[in-house]
Amino acid sequence: MLDSEMKENVRWGILGPGRIAESFARDVVQVEGCVLQAVASRDVERARAFAERHGAEIAYGDYAEMLADEAVDVVYVATPHAFHAEQIRMCLEAGKPVLCEKPVTISPDDLRPLIALAEEKKLFFMEGLWSRFSPAWRQARRWIDEGRIGTSRHLTASFGFRGPKDPENRLLNPSLGGGALWDVGIYTLAFATTMLGTQVEETAVQARFGGTGVDEDASMMLRFAGGAVAQLFCSVNTQTRHEATIEGDEGRIVFPPDFWRPESVELITPKATDERCFLDTPPGFQLEIAHVRDALRDRLLQSPVIPLAESLLWQEIIYPWVRRFPDFN
Repeated sequence: MLDSEMKENVRWGILGPGRIAESFARDVVQVEGCVLQAVASRDVERARAFAERHGAEIAYGDYAEMLADEAVDVVYVATPHAFHAEQIRMCLEAGKPVLCEKPVTISPDDLRPLIALAEEKKLFFMEGLWSRFSPAWRQARRWIDEGRIGTSRHLTASFGFRGPKDPENRLLNPSLGGGALWDVGIYTLAFATTMLGTQVEETAVQARFGGTGVDEDASMMLRFAGGAVAQLFCSVNTQTRHEATIEGDEGRIVFPPDFWRPESVELITPKATDERCFLDTPPGFQLEIAHVRDALRDRLLQSPVIPLAESLLWQEIIYPWVRRFPDFN
């Protein structure tokens, strides 16, 4: 869907005008070379209201109608987790590149055929996780690669908040892919693989379940090739400080709250070479949107920043434990 007009503007369609889509729509119009072309909802009045708020050219009351619109170059999927696999398939079969909000699916068995379909159709496909584009995350990774903290030994990250108690809310509803691991645990996991790499040799998970059967609190421990260990905690029931650290044998890197959307990062060493970087980070989704714009213009099929193999790794780590959890009650 890379026509001549797209050389000037990448025209976005949003599938699912929910809360996260509101933020995405506000940001997409701030990115040079991007416009909000269309929004689709099963409720056409909801789509029209969203389009009016954000200046979309057209609103659809049917997903298939938007996917048939030749003026839509790429689709952002922003529906609840449990619907992602079906809707990504719809987009790809309609010939549309896809950016899907994390988690891209809630099973590796759902993701593998979608990766194959995108490859067959020669379409760009990426999981959306805005934190991976953070300048602070990139600076921390540079320090690690430069050997500034020596050999990485230990990583911690915590992301928890007090969510709504309504059992029908998507966070607590198992039919909508609820639970802490899928909603915020994936941020901690992405942080760990960003800083320590993707060679995960061992994982263990513990969780506490609420009345609906989903994991409301969960901890993960990962051991990486080379011996580094990551300790991760996530919750939709408990407020945490959202801090993260990477400790090496010659120093440590510290992220203040909130590590998943940081404005600064600090390097601390025993050699009095401490550094604190305050970074000019555009709000929200802008860096991610610009990355997809550039990837489409360069005719890439995958993102070098969030490759599908890493998305599949996250799925393979989380899913076996989520699948087992109800059996523990």
